[in-house]
Amino acid sequence: MVRQVIFTIALFTFVGCGGDTTEAEPSKSSKPSFEFEIPLPDVVTTWPCPPFDDLGTDENGNNDDDLDDLTNCVEAQLGTDPNSADTDGDGLGDRMEVGGDLEDPRDTDDDHIIDALEIDDDGDGIPTAEEDMNGNGDPTDDDYDGDSDPDYLDADDDDDNVDTIDEDVDGDGDPRNDDTDLDGIMDYLDEDDDNDTVLTKVERSLGNDTDGDGTPNHRDTDDDGDGVLTINEDRNGDGDLLNDDTDGDGDPDFIEIDDDGDGVNSALEDANGDGDNTNDDLDTDGIPDFLDLDEDGDCILSRDATGPDDDARIDEDTNLDGNAGNDDTDGDGVPNYRDIDDDGDGIRTKVEFQDPGTQCEALPNLDADADHCPDYLDAFDGELGVCDPIVNPNPDTDDTDTTNDPPYFDDACCVEVIMDTGVDTGTDTGGDTATDTGTDTGN
Repeated sequence: MVRQVIFTIALFTFVGCGGDTTEAEPSKSSKPSFEFEIPLPDVVTTWPCPPFDDLGTDENGNNDDDLDDLTNCVEAQLGTDPNSADTDGDGLGDRMEVGGDLEDPRDTDDDHIIDALEIDDDGDGIPTAEEDMNGNGDPTDDDYDGDSDPDYLDADDDDDNVDTIDEDVDGDGDPRNDDTDLDGIMDYLDEDDDNDTVLTKVERSLGNDTDGDGTPNHRDTDDDGDGVLTINEDRNGDGDLLNDDTDGDGDPDFIEIDDDGDGVNSALEDANGDGDNTNDDLDTDGIPDFLDLDEDGDCILSRDATGPDDDARIDEDTNLDGNAGNDDTDGDGVPNYRDIDDDGDGIRTKVEFQDPGTQCEALPNLDADADHCPDYLDAFDGELGVCDPIVNPNPDTDDTDTTNDPPYFDDACCVEVIMDTGVDTGTDTGGDTATDTGTDTGN
């Protein structure tokens, strides 16, 4: 901005001392007026108010009545009280809560209410003034989780990956009265909300609600709903539940609905129906059924739990559907994995499977009659030719399973044998799927 300033210069005639002095008339030939361009001094403004470098009243009348280092003009712009150094009454001065940028005052919880006007700066349901854990009247030096963010500005006071406001279990808007495990430490300050020895942060990282019961794992005393409290799933007793994985599938037992990987949920392995599956031990080997890979003690695993069920090792999931609970060769209502005599021939499965003198190693020949139905599943294992081998490149028409994939036996073959009116000893000329239509020379 340039101001045009007009100066009028009057010309006077001065006569030396003692001489006659008379006021001279301006010369008619002179120009008595001149124009100069004088720039105004630069003025640095402070948004949106004049500069202010001192408390009290400056030369421009720009007051700071409450002496909080925010001028009345600035406070009018921010909406704070020019007569109170702590507008929201939380014990923290307006100037500190505004922060270093007057044009962008601090709003910790992004609720469009600046901290200087908000009684709960971080929006966690706890008033700023009450986030003074050490009780010294200064919330700025309280940092429960040691993350360098004072609690009154920290949305997750205990750093458990659950925001403080979300630890208001009863939904009354105040997380200070919620204590899931009743240990006297409110959940929003408790690193292990349900006291199951697994930190809340860890439980959150492994899944929110494993058993789908509506209670998140970090507040659920039985995360997987298997009837065994999470804290009791420390199989090796070392205090670390993360390294207990009975079936070796990578999921620790406390979040595993099928601990032994037999295809039957642990909660269902409560044979006596008393609601406690830890006291059910079919083969009395000291291992409860829900942790026992061989529940009936017949030396045959309930299901191959070490990886994909490709039947690389023999197990009792004969139909390969991943569920050992629906395989019942002899149709007695007891699934094979709990049946001590799978084929109902009066000879215990273990006797027909185990090589004597070994630790559950299979007999060299499990198929006495060479029908590719192993003896422990074959009620007629002493008779030759009762079922066609399914590995035969050209199976005849009475083989109900025409695949050549392992396992090299199938329930269909064995069931057919049981349903026969007799035992075939000669060539089967029929095309049956259940009983022979040809001459049956057996009994």
